[in-house]
Amino acid sequence: MLWEFSPKNNLTEINFTYIGLVPEIECFNNCSGGWNHYVGKSLYKLLTEQKGMPDDENYSAKYKQ
Repeated sequence: MLWEFSPKNNLTEINFTYIGLVPEIECFNNCSGGWNHYVGKSLYKLLTEQKGMPDDENYSAKYKQ
């Protein structure tokens, strides 16, 4: 996992790359969906509202098998 932080318009931009997670891997859709939820939504909400979404029902129903 690679985390990159850079300044952008007086804010901080965070880029997260899961090295090795490519479409050819069997779990790509579930794994990328999970990372999008936990990093892109839950972590963002935790940082901006002090309340993350560690077990969001919408995510669970959509991505768990």
